[in-house]
Amino acid sequence: TPHFRGRQGELARLEAFVEDPTAQGCVLIGLPGIGKTALATQWVGGLRGRVHILWRRVRTETTHRDVLQDLAGMLRGAGRPALSDLLLRPPDVGPEMSLDLLIRDTSELSSILILDDSHVAAPEVASFLRRLPVVLPKKSGLKLLLITRERLRFCNPADFALGRLWELELDNLPHADAEAVLTSLGIERPRREEILELCGGHPLSLELAASRGVSLEGARRVSAERLTQEILSHLDPSHR
Repeated sequence: TPHFRGRQGELARLEAFVEDPTAQGCVLIGLPGIGKTALATQWVGGLRGRVHILWRRVRTETTHRDVLQDLAGMLRGAGRPALSDLLLRPPDVGPEMSLDLLIRDTSELSSILILDDSHVAAPEVASFLRRLPVVLPKKSGLKLLLITRERLRFCNPADFALGRLWELELDNLPHADAEAVLTSLGIERPRREEILELCGGHPLSLELAASRGVSLEGARRVSAERLTQEILSHLDPSHR
């Protein structure tokens, strides 16, 4: 992400999450365009050579087996083929056996599973993700990062209370960081001030407004439409 600026506190929080022996999962939450994926990309870029990273975008049709297959491929690449071999067997193999192998083979393997758009997870995937922070032993080598636009209903509140799950919520960039983004995009000072006045510190709006092919009103309209379609449509009338 060439124009990434700021978020030092959030990056430090993610680094602390990796090192914490109790935390098994972290929920990264924020409005569309707020920079969740950019932050996660910047973070894992600094982990290269230290951990195995698996990144999947969740879709409504993603199954529990899809996630397991991805994890099995990662483990096979790390010299642990047992889960991959198990999944090649007939589908009547019990899910508990798959989970047991996953726990065993990630116990001493530093790895991170990142699931983008976790809020659209199907019930069976949600059930699997709900169990992971509970069944993974303390000091497990596998960490889970769930990127989402809304609160995940399948997360167990007890896991947050016990420190097995963390939450990191992104807000708009502070003024200085937002200005640094525009500077990196080559925007001259008078136009920077105009953009900041209209868009504040919303990263997607800043990048849209910095594009010569998009008017400031156009950038604001795109952001407002995404907010209306993807966030407000999920709220009941009283909350809206």
